[in-house]
Amino acid sequence: MALVGDEELLVLPFRWFVYATASLPLTALFLCISLALALHFNEATSTHCEVVNYLPSISAAVASFSPERYIWRFFIALHSAPRLVAAFAFRNLLLTSPLRPLNDRIWFELGCHIACIINVAESFSLLLLTSISSTENYGTFNTIAVMHRVSFTAFAVCSVIYMFFATGLFHYSGKRRTSSLLLFLASKCFGFCRDATYSCLDCGQKFTLQTYKSHIKCLSENKKYGGSKYVEKENKGEVKQSRWVEQVERAIENVREPSLKKLLEQILGYANIPRKEAKFINFLQNSRNIRDRDICTRAWNCIAEEAKKMQNGTAVEQSNNRSEADNRCDVEVSSNAEEKLRSSAHKEEQNSEEKAEATTSNGVKKFKWKRAIKRKLEEAKDNEMKVKRLRSEVIKCFLETNGDSSNDVDLKAIFSDKLQKLGLQIHDKKDYRRPAPSLFALCIRQLVLQSSADDFHRLPQHLVNKVEDVQNFISKTIRLHKPYVSIDPSWICIKANGCPDWPATCARCCYELSPEDAFVFAAINGIASRVS
Repeated sequence: MALVGDEELLVLPFRWFVYATASLPLTALFLCISLALALHFNEATSTHCEVVNYLPSISAAVASFSPERYIWRFFIALHSAPRLVAAFAFRNLLLTSPLRPLNDRIWFELGCHIACIINVAESFSLLLLTSISSTENYGTFNTIAVMHRVSFTAFAVCSVIYMFFATGLFHYSGKRRTSSLLLFLASKCFGFCRDATYSCLDCGQKFTLQTYKSHIKCLSENKKYGGSKYVEKENKGEVKQSRWVEQVERAIENVREPSLKKLLEQILGYANIPRKEAKFINFLQNSRNIRDRDICTRAWNCIAEEAKKMQNGTAVEQSNNRSEADNRCDVEVSSNAEEKLRSSAHKEEQNSEEKAEATTSNGVKKFKWKRAIKRKLEEAKDNEMKVKRLRSEVIKCFLETNGDSSNDVDLKAIFSDKLQKLGLQIHDKKDYRRPAPSLFALCIRQLVLQSSADDFHRLPQHLVNKVEDVQNFISKTIRLHKPYVSIDPSWICIKANGCPDWPATCARCCYELSPEDAFVFAAINGIASRVS
């Protein structure tokens, strides 16, 4: 795109640039054959064995006559520059954006560099082969003839080797989008069984080829195996996107201009619509090929007007529900989790809001949950106790006080609610902020982060090797994600034996990053969902 001030002077889609570059050799070959037939028909079709030819050979068409040879050389030279750029771009694509982690990263990087060198050698061999004609000063022991043969052989060998090399590296890098792959498999199945109806293994919902696209989301593992009382947290991004789609639908209803209404209806067919004005206008110009910026601006104004109406109508309701939504987070208590509690409350807090009503409406004495929880923690060693044991002790006290008068009450849910309101500190065994599981691993990590290279010569060789392995792991991880997200070296986790811990590092990065950056990090490394 060429700009003069704020006005667009020239817009060239990258797709058409690729098409034009790839069509240069074919266009040159067509022009050379056409000119050879038109200008040098007898010379181009003649043979030594007097066999009648109706079309000239490729070598005769592109190298034997003028101006055909110069046309061929010009187009090939023009084609080679973008081809060299594409060789390095493909190498960088394989190195920086795999969708699954690579265990043998060094071997893969070496293969990508070798493939790039072969591709560059192929391009230069083609240039040399084009520049040195087979009909100019050609002889058995001539230097030009030898160079022509060598360049032809190098071009043929490099082409075949690079084809297999590039295909294998691209497949090995794991660049396969899951949604596209599943859609391809579903379409393939419908090709054999056109009238069949399929069902989802997770939720049992039936769908056809036409309704498959509406079934892009299904039950999560937590919802499937979490039981009947599991409540899944809402995705804030999906809520914002659905609210944005609702604004577009309302704008369609209120718009009277046919062209503008048709444009808004086309926008609804996209899964992710930008919610910023500049990105929205670029989206319309690039995805819908709309060059009229005025209609794009009017479409945005219609949607923005509906957004203001919806915001004014729900402002009071959102303010009332905000405090309630903040207190709705539950503390999940698992029977197998190794969780611990640490009491940070003082004795003065015992006389706060627990002094409420002494009895309920039916005359049963009210049990003071918060006071019972604090009392049990104070009686425990170091003011710590496992959640499972604390829950059993408190529920036991409740049953001793009220007997069997509350059989229908979910005591575990009440305990979790009271525990959350107390604001106690909960320590989970799976603490993703813990960088090292042992003292040895913690020392290795400290050496890597805070020591210089001069301090390592006093260490044994096996410790120096471990420190260097961790340093290489940190540098490669940061370099891999640097164009997209910022990784702090302190997020790197170490195993008990002092080796880098990639799963724990992924969990720590997802924990520390913002939701948007965590999604990018998960996409780069092939992680199914963010660690909560």
